[in-house]
Formats: sequence, structure tokens, C-alpha cells
Amino acid sequence: MSTAGKVLVVLSVLMMGVWLVLISAVAQLNMTATEGIKKNKADIAKLKVDVAQTQQNGKDLLSKVNAEQVAKERSLFEL
Repeated sequence: MSTAGKVLVVLSVLMMGVWLVLISAVAQLNMTATEGIKKNKADIAKLKVDVAQTQQNGKDLLSKVNAEQVAKERSLFEL
């Protein structure tokens, strides 16, 4: 085997090692990102529930305020 062939074989083996490291790094990054996405989806679902509850609380408070205002107006006009 010529010297150029030996050099190319050594470079190929070294590049294979580099590719293995890069592939494992990408796989690790993908797993981490997947876990982060799952966590974010769970947080979003929880926040949607919280928003719905807050909106309902706001509607309840608004109806209570309106009822109190109507009662106050009626009591003022009865005098």
C-alpha cells in the first residue's frame, strides 16, 4: 500500500471517530430538547387551566360588583 493510501486510511479512521462524537452529541441534544418540549407542553396545559380559572373568577367578581351596584342604586332611589 502506498503512503498516500495509508494516510487516507488513518484520516478516514480519525474522521469516523469525529463523526461518532458528533452523532452522540446530536443525539444527546435531541433527548434534552425532547424532555424540554414535554415539560413546556405540561406547563402550557397548566397555564391554560389557570387562565380559564382566572377568567371565571373575573366574571364572578364582575357579576358580584354589578349586583352590588344595582342594589345600591335601588336603595338610593327608594329614599
